[in-house]
Amino acid sequence: MSVLVFFKSLCRFLAFLCGGIGLVIVGLMTRKWWRERTRKLKKTTQKQQTSSQIERQQNVQENEQPEVQVCVICCQNRRRIILLPCGHVCLCEDCSARITDFCPICRTEIETKSVAYIS
Repeated sequence: MSVLVFFKSLCRFLAFLCGGIGLVIVGLMTRKWWRERTRKLKKTTQKQQTSSQIERQQNVQENEQPEVQVCVICCQNRRRIILLPCGHVCLCEDCSARITDFCPICRTEIETKSVAYIS
């Protein structure tokens, strides 16, 4: 009887040990997958931003923009970002990434930014 109790507790211990090792392995695999996915997303986002920036710069060079439609920060790209709550459309996409605190026109604190489609 004593041998059976010993083997039963040994089997239970080994089952918990193997289960724990399995959970650790699954956790490490999930972490590796998540990091790889995040890296790929960052890479594609950077490619899109770079190509978008180059495209905007070429568009500005080809089509001379009226001064009213040019970003107030860089004076090169077209205004595309609306700042809320003040409602000013004064930044291009590139400059909006750098300006996060206050509106450059009225110095109101920026709560959100959104793309403005101006025709």
